[in-house]
Amino acid sequence: MSSHVVNKKKIKKSLFNFKNMAMKINDYLKDDEITFSFEGYNALLLHYFKFIENYIDDISDLLTELNLWFNTLSEFEGFIELKYLECELEFDIIIAKNYNSGSEFYENMRKKKFHFKEFLRQIQSQKKMILNANWHCSKELRTSIKKY
Repeated sequence: MSSHVVNKKKIKKSLFNFKNMAMKINDYLKDDEITFSFEGYNALLLHYFKFIENYIDDISDLLTELNLWFNTLSEFEGFIELKYLECELEFDIIIAKNYNSGSEFYENMRKKKFHFKEFLRQIQSQKKMILNANWHCSKELRTSIKKY
């Protein structure tokens, strides 16, 4: 195993924040009849942690899972970016109509815009983590191939 250091606590905290924000975003998307499900994402991270703790034979399966989740998150990212831009436009319209900045409607739109922006940032963070995990697994696979 390489000397690559993985901060599992940081990954778990990031996942916790990501899931909490996903639940908030799902509330906003009910009107569009869309629900994000990250079923299987925990299993992917557990698979990666298993790889870190003791080398596993099915590294190619793990690499495939990482690539699939990266693609899935990329699709989510595009959709959430669209929703964020829609919120930003709605918020600009609210400001143009001189809504009271203390009104409930104004505050709800401000929060919604913030939540979409934050979730977009968290998706990008998860994608970065997956890229790092992919790099780590690929490096280990190349090393093991050279040994044989």
